[in-house]
Amino acid sequence: MKKIFTYLLIFALCFTVVGGLLACNDVEDVDSDDGANDVTQTPPSTDDGGNDDDVSDEPIEIVIPRAEYTQETIDGVKYIYYGAMPQKAASTEITNVLQNLVATSQLAPNEKGYYTYADVDYVMVSGTDSTEGRRLSNGLTIEKDKNYFFTTEKLRWRVLEEKDGAAFLLCDTVIDKYCFNPTGSYNSLGYLVGTQYRSHDYAESALRTYINDTLYNDIFTLREKQSILETNVLNRPGESAYVETQGLMTSSNDKLFVLSYWEATKDEYNLVVEEDFLMATLISDYNVAKGMAATRIENNYYSDWWLRTSGSHTNMGNRVTFSGVIGRNTECSVNLDYEVGIRPAMWLKI
Repeated sequence: MKKIFTYLLIFALCFTVVGGLLACNDVEDVDSDDGANDVTQTPPSTDDGGNDDDVSDEPIEIVIPRAEYTQETIDGVKYIYYGAMPQKAASTEITNVLQNLVATSQLAPNEKGYYTYADVDYVMVSGTDSTEGRRLSNGLTIEKDKNYFFTTEKLRWRVLEEKDGAAFLLCDTVIDKYCFNPTGSYNSLGYLVGTQYRSHDYAESALRTYINDTLYNDIFTLREKQSILETNVLNRPGESAYVETQGLMTSSNDKLFVLSYWEATKDEYNLVVEEDFLMATLISDYNVAKGMAATRIENNYYSDWWLRTSGSHTNMGNRVTFSGVIGRNTECSVNLDYEVGIRPAMWLKI
C-alpha cells in the first residue's frame, strides 16, 4: 500500500512539472517591437548620498517615440511641419459668413475658444486702434471693432541639421513676442542677491521660462511633446557679437530655445544670405491682427527676433532685426524689457 501511495505521489509531481513547462511554452509574445524607431535617454543620477539600498543600480530608460510629421523640400531646403498655431487669415468669403454668424449669435466659441464652421476651427481677433489699417493676406484691411478669423495650421520648421536620428529645427516664422526680462526684475537690473550678475543670462531669463511653458503648451499636443528632445542649451563666451559683454558660461535643459549668435551665423546652417545679414523673417496674419511689432514691406510684415546672447551692454540683449541685420552694430542691441519676436528652435526625434 505504501508503494502504491509513493508511485501516485511521484506521478502527480511529474504531471505538475510537465504541465508548468507546457504552460510556459504557450505564453504569447506581447511586445515584439525591437525599438528600432525609438531612442532612449538615461536621466542624471538621483543618488543623494543616502542609503545605497534605496538607489537602483539599473538606469531608468525613457523611451522617446519617433515624431509623426510631414515634410517638403523647397529650393534645396528641407522643412518639417510640426505643432500648430493660428496663422493664415480665412478667405474673404468665409470671413463674411463667420462675421454674420457671430453678429447674429448663430455661432459661438467652444471650450477651446475656437469657432467651428464646416468642420474647420477658426480663431477670432477683433480690430483695435493699434491694428486698424493693417492688411491681411486675404486682401482685407483691418478695421477697428470688426472681427477677423484665422485658421489653425501646422507650423513649418527649417531643418538646420540631422544627427543620430534627430533633426535640429528652427521655426520658419516669428510666432510670438516677449521680453527677455521684465522691467524691475533682478535680471533686468543686473543683480542677483546683491552680487553683480549678467542680466542677459538666458538660463535665468523670463524669456526662457515663457518659451518652455506658455509657448510650448500652446504649440504642441501631448503626443507631439513626447518626440521633442530635451537639449542642454549652452550660453558660451564667444557666441556674441559683443565680446566685451560675453559673461560666464551658463546652461539650461530645454525643449524649446532661441538660437545663439554663433548658431545663427554658423556656415553649415545656411541662414546668412550676405555678410552681416540673414533672410528677413515673416510673421503670420494672426500676429499681424494681434498687433505684433513689425515692419511692412509691400504686402508682407517682418519682425525682429531674439538671440540668447548678449547685447552691447550687460543690460541689453542681442536680436536679428526685421531686415535680417545680425552684424556687430548697435542696431542689433535692444533693452531686455522690450518685447521682441520669438523664433523657437528644438531637436526632434525623427
